[in-house]
Amino acid sequence: MQISGNLFDRVQGIVSNTDQLLEGLFWSSWCGLNVFNWTEARKEKEATQKLPSDVEKTDQIWEANKKYTLATFSLVSGFSMVASWLQDVGLIAFGRVAPIFGSMGYGASAVVSSSKLWDGLKGLNLLNYQFTNVTGPREKARIGLSQVEGFLSVAFHASLVAWGVFGALYALQGGLTLFTAMDTSLYYAIVLFGANLISSIIIPLLRKTI
Repeated sequence: MQISGNLFDRVQGIVSNTDQLLEGLFWSSWCGLNVFNWTEARKEKEATQKLPSDVEKTDQIWEANKKYTLATFSLVSGFSMVASWLQDVGLIAFGRVAPIFGSMGYGASAVVSSSKLWDGLKGLNLLNYQFTNVTGPREKARIGLSQVEGFLSVAFHASLVAWGVFGALYALQGGLTLFTAMDTSLYYAIVLFGANLISSIIIPLLRKTI
């Protein structure tokens, strides 16, 4: 790894380039959030170790370890994305290992999103089971609204998984096809994020009217 060029001139160039500056602020903020989440997950993991031994403790340890593991992947992804940005703007040159840093960021993000996708699919499957086993129209309507939320969440995380996978492949191999697939996946993820945000506001209001 090498510091690229005149550092002061490069920083001036980034500050004067709004797109580069905003991208850097975004990845830095995201990385900072991942650091916070990792710290909280580590504390939670340590706290579960001190609980009395019983079946509930086993479940709590499993959940805490899972949360800590996913937070670690997110932390790796956050640092990798910041490192990739530093290279893109010319502050640091990683040389031949640069593609590895990029693929690590996307790949770690894909792992986290895959776990959330799996949880979402299990939750959606449970809602489908509940829907077929209730008879009251009001109960069915409420579960139906939850199904809409679950479907949007699953679609969002599926888009993020695709973005992570295509991004990792693009970082390693390049190519217009992979870039287009990665960019399209990100576009749908942004659209679905907006849909999830809107549904989180509208659906609770609809539930109150049923």
